[in-house]
Amino acid sequence: MGKDLDKLKKLKEEVKKITKGIPKKSKHVLWHCEPSQDNFDGRNNPFTRFYFAIVDNRSAYREATRSKLRDILSEQNSGVAQIGTDVELKVKDSEWGLLFVVYDALRNLQDLKFSERGITAKRDYNFREKDVIEIKDYLRTRYA
Repeated sequence: MGKDLDKLKKLKEEVKKITKGIPKKSKHVLWHCEPSQDNFDGRNNPFTRFYFAIVDNRSAYREATRSKLRDILSEQNSGVAQIGTDVELKVKDSEWGLLFVVYDALRNLQDLKFSERGITAKRDYNFREKDVIEIKDYLRTRYA
């Protein structure tokens, strides 16, 4: 029991450091990417797996941002596939919500340019499957 509590405290401290500068109750996207272990193109090159946590106080904005992100990933006829199902969480003590989505895409990171597309985004290098045992728990630690 003590080890689990220590682990949770350590995770909360890491999350605070990583997301410093972006208030929980602000419109933003927390994201990261890594090579996909599941999808490859015709030449056996891995797709890139993109993780997005979209935060806003309006469901319509979260959906619009998700659509914009998907459009960005599918530009230049690159393949894109949603992985798993959406997860929605509520930000603690507020009307704010979070939409978590995962995509695999053939996309170059240099082409994303979120700020030029009107998206406030922060890359979180620890926001990935191999470092975070359960991504949903990681997001709950930060937002719920």
